[in-house]
Amino acid sequence: MKIGGDITPNYQIIVGRENNTDTLEVQVEMSEGMLSDDVKSVAAIEKNIVAKLRSTLGLGAKVTLVEPKTITEVRVRQREL
Repeated sequence: MKIGGDITPNYQIIVGRENNTDTLEVQVEMSEGMLSDDVKSVAAIEKNIVAKLRSTLGLGAKVTLVEPKTITEVRVRQREL
């Protein structure tokens, strides 16, 4: 999915539950160049990602842009039950 803006390909999906409702948050890592951007442009990129997720997957999610190098690589192993 093409987003635009100066973001890295690193992201983290957090699934939770609040008041008997499932929640979805996607944290997306900014590049070093975005640190000097103003708040409006960062908010616009977050809004763009939310719209792309909704149109592509049909899901609503909270999107948060996080500082560079804060998302570490995590490998999850699936275990058969």
